[in-house]
Amino acid sequence: MIRDGLLHVLLVDDDEDDFLITRDLLRQSESLSFEIEWAASYEEGLDALQGQRHDLVLIDYLLGAVPGTELIRQSNELGIRLPMILLTGHYDAELDAQAIELGASDYLVKGEITSGLLARSIRYAVERARSVDILAESERRYRLLFEANPEPMYIHHRETLAILAANQAACDLFGYSQQEFQEKTIPDLLAAEEHQRFDEHYEEIDEPDAPYKVGSWALQASQNRLVYADLNVHDIEFNDNPARLVMVKDVTETIEAKAEIARKEETFRQLLEDNRDAVLLLDFTGRVRYANSSAGLLFRCDYNALLQRKFDVPRHDSLFEWSALANDGSEVAVEVQRSTTEWDGETMQLLSLRDISQRKEADRQLHLLQRSIEASYNGIAIADAQAPDMPIIYVNSSFERITGYRAAEAIGKNSRFLQGRIASSPASKRFGRHFRRSAKSIRFCVIFTRMARLSGMNSISRP
Repeated sequence: MIRDGLLHVLLVDDDEDDFLITRDLLRQSESLSFEIEWAASYEEGLDALQGQRHDLVLIDYLLGAVPGTELIRQSNELGIRLPMILLTGHYDAELDAQAIELGASDYLVKGEITSGLLARSIRYAVERARSVDILAESERRYRLLFEANPEPMYIHHRETLAILAANQAACDLFGYSQQEFQEKTIPDLLAAEEHQRFDEHYEEIDEPDAPYKVGSWALQASQNRLVYADLNVHDIEFNDNPARLVMVKDVTETIEAKAEIARKEETFRQLLEDNRDAVLLLDFTGRVRYANSSAGLLFRCDYNALLQRKFDVPRHDSLFEWSALANDGSEVAVEVQRSTTEWDGETMQLLSLRDISQRKEADRQLHLLQRSIEASYNGIAIADAQAPDMPIIYVNSSFERITGYRAAEAIGKNSRFLQGRIASSPASKRFGRHFRRSAKSIRFCVIFTRMARLSGMNSISRP
């Protein structure tokens, strides 16, 4: 395929800038010796392809009014068998599948192409095309390549569907010996759910111009294992029998990994949705990309309205308090816990917001109450009724003024020390019993008692 030591590449692209960029990317690869020709239109590209002087073709998807896939289709109809790589401006799964079905060797997104990626794709396409040519030339030469190929391959009879041969890589993949493999038919290698699809698909494969890439299939391996694979098929003659070569690309790990990622993402989304705290996912601009139902309640709007919001969130702390503006114009006091996470392939800010408006109000009321107690002209002492011997835990300044005791002298003691000599009197004991009963039942009580000042003078107190 490669003549005079150079890889002859044809680029079909109506944008000269893209041609220059592609040429420069190829020049950066030390592993490729190449000569590149540029065709600026669909018509020029088709003429160049018919000249059969290239080893590989790079085709832009947008060629004026004609898509690049049409050029691939026309080349197939003309019997031009060259490795073709489709280039496009953005990834499209449907277009990817269409290009593969038409026989494109690969599908690359322009903005993501690097020199190494392009070189690998070209090498892969050229090597695969070379393999196909060798197989078509001679069954003898093919057998050597077949047996030694690291890619799993097997051959089946086109009419009886019996397995005629399998290489060692296929035996390893399916877990069958050579003898077990050759005792099977194509339906035996398919998962049960694929049988109807195969019956419908096989007639298409027998068409003269059928594509050699037949898509992804679930295959039945030993011990009830399922293997997911992309299959390429080629009609050959094998031992004078009409046969078909099947090349297997194992994609089981990729499919299972995608399924696991999807499962984890769904679990993650459900956890976020079930969270009682509001949860927001913000992109690097601060725009909301996801919000759970609790966020809608917090910001007083529906999900779609939240997706229109942008938040300027402080970036210096992972845990902080913040005053956010709800959609009705009111301010919401929240405690924010921030972290980063991956969401649909992008790095996002994950914000967990807890409404602390009630806590803020309680703190304000508590502060007001504390100031009121401090400013009271009456002496106030607070005891812990749940602790043994109900020790005093707080006294205000008026208490110090009235009793003459400093706070340090009173805190930690039972209030009976204020009664002096009468602490052991029957009246004092009745006071203690009544106070404990009131504290235990959380009832309000009013008791008058005689208390002793530090100076020795008595006073009347109403706890």
